[in-house]
Amino acid sequence: MDLHAFVAGLPKVDLHCHIADAIPAPMLFDIAAANGIALAPFTPETIYRSTDFEDYLERLALVCSVLSKQADFRLVLFEALRNMASRNIRYCELFFNPDDHPVSYPAMLDAYCDAIDAAERSFGIRARLIPSINRALGPQRGLAMVENVIRNRHAHVVGIGLDNNEMLGPPRHYVEAFNLARAHGLHVSAHAGERFDPVDLRDAVDFLGIERIDHGYSVVEDAELLAQLRDAGTPFTTCWSACVLVRGEGSAITEMLRAGLNVTINTDAPASFTTDINREYLQVVEAMNFGPAEISAVARAGVLASYLPESDKRILLSDLAAYAAQPQDEIMQDDVNATSDDLP
Repeated sequence: MDLHAFVAGLPKVDLHCHIADAIPAPMLFDIAAANGIALAPFTPETIYRSTDFEDYLERLALVCSVLSKQADFRLVLFEALRNMASRNIRYCELFFNPDDHPVSYPAMLDAYCDAIDAAERSFGIRARLIPSINRALGPQRGLAMVENVIRNRHAHVVGIGLDNNEMLGPPRHYVEAFNLARAHGLHVSAHAGERFDPVDLRDAVDFLGIERIDHGYSVVEDAELLAQLRDAGTPFTTCWSACVLVRGEGSAITEMLRAGLNVTINTDAPASFTTDINREYLQVVEAMNFGPAEISAVARAGVLASYLPESDKRILLSDLAAYAAQPQDEIMQDDVNATSDDLP
């Protein structure tokens, strides 16, 4: 069977994508020019060519500075959702750092929610938001951000995250912020154990009570923690391209799958990594020698790990099962019928 065609047509979710990392380079430079922001010495061809994780974070900070008007936020998210829908992503959960931009959180939120509603009408894709604490700014800023999210509560905001360089401080510093978020009905996840030290991951699990782990590749370095998280069924929102950036290869994800962990596949930074959800799936498919049944199981894990209401999960799982049950020649024909407009 043509697994590329199978993956392309598979109904999918993306639970780990950063809005600021999903801006096509030409659009980014157009916005920068309109806002009078210079991106030199970078060009659209080089802006996303990071050499390592620290370089990636520096470039991301520059990208975030470009979005300085409310309309910018609507524009970039609508385009990101257009691209995601063309890869048959039915539902996504999107990270953004409110403190990384010069626009107020309420203005930013209004723009993002407008883009979400417009994309659902136009493309049928559903999206929800996860404001994320930037570790580089410290725990007090993190707590203030959560308080701001609660003051400006919106149904499209479903959780709170924690990201940036894990070397800047342990998750235990954010207990107050996470407790506050949980008390107000928000889901909680954290970027943890992304690089080489499982201590950061254990800290997030023990102190923050996270429901999902974003990345978490260092779990393969701690057999006891791995067994604990496997038995608990804790979801991991992994991203092959991100794993390659921070660890030099994606083998941690294959180790996690072989160990029986609850692994989901996502994009993280589609523009920065020049990737999309289908490419991320195919990297894992090739490494694991997966067939349609295993691929469908990974997609199902993503749906189950989402923050969707249970009734919506059941609908999406039904669509996924119906697709997987199709005869192979029908899936192939669907792929042949796709046009260049469907796959920008």
